[in-house]
Amino acid sequence: MNFAQGKSAQETEQKNNVFYCPEESQFYSYCLELLLMIHFSPDIVIEFGSGDGTAVIAAMLRTRFAGIIQGYEINPKACAAANRHICQYGLDNRYMILNSCFFKNALVFEKKCLISNPPYLPCFRKEDMILPELYGGADGAEIIKKLLSINFSSVIMLIPSISNPLSVFQYAKQKGYSVSNFLVTELPFGYYSSQPEIQDTLCILKHKSISFFSDTGYLIAGVLFQKKEYAEIDRSQELSSIMQSLK
Repeated sequence: MNFAQGKSAQETEQKNNVFYCPEESQFYSYCLELLLMIHFSPDIVIEFGSGDGTAVIAAMLRTRFAGIIQGYEINPKACAAANRHICQYGLDNRYMILNSCFFKNALVFEKKCLISNPPYLPCFRKEDMILPELYGGADGAEIIKKLLSINFSSVIMLIPSISNPLSVFQYAKQKGYSVSNFLVTELPFGYYSSQPEIQDTLCILKHKSISFFSDTGYLIAGVLFQKKEYAEIDRSQELSSIMQSLK
């Protein structure tokens, strides 16, 4: 399945304030397929920030994953688009997305498995951003750490090299997680991350040695965090070294 529809689709999604980055969404989908649906396959999965739903839908269509995914998307336009896509592919009994705040519902979750492509763009002023839903805090790691604090047994998330990744791995360790597995790719700076406000912030963070990127792009990892009692190995040091390779 290919959900990228070219420049016209991108312009439409940006006009509607819906996140659109086919390269990142396709990588997220691939990570879900390999780290979640093929090798892990829990019966119930909670998703933070479902967006337009296409990443999960593509992974579900490529696998025999039989679990149920409950997503939460705070952007009403993105949620509406996601539910249209879900119905289009006949997955409405297995993938359900609510237009509701994930954190307000956290007490009722079955905390077995969480998946997310979380907002991670660092910016010193959220109001300067084109799409404020992508704000990850001053260093980009704020929402990532908040998700790791909820105490799911397993978490699959995208972690970028530009958003203080070393502090994320240290925080995960403090919360009792090991890095069980991961996949890494390089992304070019795109429509959102190329904005001057974001680039200015990144330059400051790079000078502090907490953001790692080249002139053209950055690394992003799909990471399977598991509580230490379930993890056979911890690959956090290996991943930390990879994240620092772009300077």
